[in-house]
Amino acid sequence: FLTVFLMFSAQLALAAAWTDRAEYTLALQLRSEASPQQRIALLDDWKAKYPKSSLSEPRRELYLAAYRELGNVPKMLDVTKEIIADRPDNQVGVYWAMILVPLAKDGDAATQALGTKAAQQMLAARDKYFSAALRPAAVTPEEWTAQSTRCEFLAHRALGWVAWQRNNLPEAETELTAAAKLEPQDAETETWLGVVLAQQQTPQKQSAGIWQLARAVAVKGDGALADSERGQFLTSMERLYVRLNGDKSGLEQVEAQAAAAPFSPDGFEIGPFMGASATDSAVNAAVWVRLRTRLTAADGDAYFSSIVEGREMPLLKGKLVRSTPRSKPQEVGIAITDDTTEEVILKLSAPLASGARLGTELEFKGQADSLAADPFRLTLAANPEDLVGWPSASAIK
Repeated sequence: FLTVFLMFSAQLALAAAWTDRAEYTLALQLRSEASPQQRIALLDDWKAKYPKSSLSEPRRELYLAAYRELGNVPKMLDVTKEIIADRPDNQVGVYWAMILVPLAKDGDAATQALGTKAAQQMLAARDKYFSAALRPAAVTPEEWTAQSTRCEFLAHRALGWVAWQRNNLPEAETELTAAAKLEPQDAETETWLGVVLAQQQTPQKQSAGIWQLARAVAVKGDGALADSERGQFLTSMERLYVRLNGDKSGLEQVEAQAAAAPFSPDGFEIGPFMGASATDSAVNAAVWVRLRTRLTAADGDAYFSSIVEGREMPLLKGKLVRSTPRSKPQEVGIAITDDTTEEVILKLSAPLASGARLGTELEFKGQADSLAADPFRLTLAANPEDLVGWPSASAIK
């Protein structure tokens, strides 16, 4: 987009548009006034004397430019609303609505609707707005394409922000993901996407949210967060990571990966199961330590309900400390941390064919079913074939 001053200068050449010479003289003063406060005062005078001027549209755009210099977002938004109310297809109004509505932070329903309408209009008419025929001679084709992409980014960003405010998290995720793909170095958008993912309360979504927050914190240069915001989101990301994982182990690796790639890979998940092996119980010994630590924390019950319940456990190793009934058990107690303390209860879908001696070393897996805090017991639902190392009836005799 050309600056509003250039657009206004073009209007100045159209003498027939002026109501009279006095209006022309009044407006000319704006061109030589450097102070945005003084320009606003001159614009107020012009508006008071010529409220129905045929040049009210460029006058609003000059208001917009002056308030922008002052960083007055509420006033900019008020002017943008006037521009769009007067001419809904005004490109300057559409452009600034997409930028300003998210800056309003706690905008009301009408403000959110304005942002949605402007963004949808931009996406529908972008090819028309940025057709080759409309490209100014002073703008290169590459610059014209970059401006088109920028507007597409702003549209998805605004739609994502509005959906987020309306608590439509799946839609917010879709739109903010589209925005992040267009401008992966925009840290603020990355933080919005990270928070939206984290709010969806599943291990997979929250893990992806941590990735986006880590990426936002890593962005440097243009698009980076302010230092105060960076510290705030870094703290939030670390807290969420520890809540999922139990400690900060592996965090530096995730941060390095997120800095290098805009999105987490398929299947990425942070938590006690991170790095688990499908076949090696020795590898999963560390997984059990993390999981047990997390489940015995003060919020272990809530963590179990939100993260662990219903999940398939990786292959673990322990020793038999109880079997019920002894001869053909359908429930077995297993110690993992030491040789005697029952920590896991396997509830089997069918009885085993025989009993086993206490202390028998077993490998097992199962689906997390319930948790008891004191004494600690994690109950898994399993099938007999999920239990490896159980002796056959002939081996016991």
